[in-house]
Amino acid sequence: MVYLTNIPDETHDIAADVPAMLENFAQVNTQFSVDHDTLLPTGASGKHFKVTLPERVADPVTSTREMAVYTKDGGTQPEVFYRQESNGLVTQITSNGYPISFVIRAFVTFNAAGAVLGTAYNVNNPVVVTSAILILQQYTCVFTFTNAMADANYSVIVTPATNAFPQRAYFSGINKTATNCTIVISVTNINQLASCNVMFLKL
Repeated sequence: MVYLTNIPDETHDIAADVPAMLENFAQVNTQFSVDHDTLLPTGASGKHFKVTLPERVADPVTSTREMAVYTKDGGTQPEVFYRQESNGLVTQITSNGYPISFVIRAFVTFNAAGAVLGTAYNVNNPVVVTSAILILQQYTCVFTFTNAMADANYSVIVTPATNAFPQRAYFSGINKTATNCTIVISVTNINQLASCNVMFLKL
C-alpha cells in the first residue's frame, strides 16, 4: 500500500479507518527509515545514517534567513552546491567529487638515483636521467601517476636539496600530462642531488 493522505476521513466511522491508519503508521516508519535510524524503540530514533541529495535541475529558492545545500549536474556527475539566503549567490562546493580547493593528488621524495625516500603516494618510482651542461648538472625526472589525473591542469611544488654547501638547485623545466609529469632540476656544479620533494596539487 501507499500512504493515504485522507485517513482518517471525517465522514467515516473511525473503526472503519483503523486498518488504513495502521498502514499509514507503517508507511511513515518505512519512509522515515530511509537514511535514518528507525522510529522503533530499539534504534537511535531520528538520527541520520547518511544524507542523500537527489540531483536537482535548477537552483532552489531560498528565503530570508535560510540557505540551501543541494546537488545538481556539475558537468559529468552530481556536485554539491550552496545557495545563500534570498536567492543569493550560488557556490559550487565540489568538483569531480573533490572539495574545490587545492588537494594533494600525489607526492614523492626521491634522490638522484631515482630511489624513493620514505612513502610515496600515487606516484611510481621516478625515472631520473642525469646529464651535465657546463657547470650545471641536470636531472630529468619522469613521474608516472598510479591513478591518472583528470587532465594536465594541476600544480607542482618542487623542493630540491643538495648535499653540499653552497650548492644551489633550480626547478628548470616541466612537462605535464594527465598520466605523467617530467621535471628538470638543475644543480650548480657537478654535485649529487641529495633529495627532492615533489607534490602534485589539483582542484
